[in-house]
Amino acid sequence: MKSNYREFLTDLKAAALIGHPDGVAMALDGLRDQPLVAANQRMSEAFIAELLLPAGRILASLPAVDLRPLLGDPSAAVRTIGAAALACRSFVEVDVTSKDLHRAGGDPRTEVRAGLGGALSEAAYLDPSHLFSMGADWLKDPSPRLRQTALTFLPALASSHGERLLALYAALGKEDDNQVRAALVAALVGLARASQAGPILDLLAFWASGPSPNTWVIAKTLSASWAAAHPARALAILETIQSRAGKTKEITNALRALERHRVN
Repeated sequence: MKSNYREFLTDLKAAALIGHPDGVAMALDGLRDQPLVAANQRMSEAFIAELLLPAGRILASLPAVDLRPLLGDPSAAVRTIGAAALACRSFVEVDVTSKDLHRAGGDPRTEVRAGLGGALSEAAYLDPSHLFSMGADWLKDPSPRLRQTALTFLPALASSHGERLLALYAALGKEDDNQVRAALVAALVGLARASQAGPILDLLAFWASGPSPNTWVIAKTLSASWAAAHPARALAILETIQSRAGKTKEITNALRALERHRVN
């Protein structure tokens, strides 16, 4: 199977070097013939990282006018490649518009959004301020898909925009979409591990003391191993939300994880 994928990337690279749309289309047809892609099945993170993102980087050399049609392709794999290609190209060429990235960021398939987020994360160092601004706008968008996508690439800015990221995340304390909440937890954990543990604990304590705290987000964030380095504060926050929300599964799991990480 992997040999087929290597062959696909080789064919795609050759077609991109020539730059003729028909050659690229033929190479993509070779991918569409693969069983996983043909069935439009769910794609793993490894599949996206090892095949689709490299394919997107290859096609980033093509003009945006040739890449936009990929975002409307019936195949989620091809849409992921198109999203990654446009994301990579957006940092070096002016023909990619905010509308292009917005469309990819709102794709109904999580894999397409993950591919976009992965490509933006990889290229974040090229223009971190622009990426931060875009992510901030997306976090305010009514579409939960865009909010979730923003949370997949904003963590790449932790070293350069840590405090500003925390301010963005703080506005999501009432988030109720499951996918956005899961992405928020991952972003908070990432920031806590990037020398921002104290401010993250402050934020969680603030949420915990407020009206209708988001117990799931708080408990899940404190379930990660970083919290074991701050047992007293983590335990106090968990006790606060338990006193208000009762003994939920998430709180119980967080307490167990905190003890387990401390023992290990």
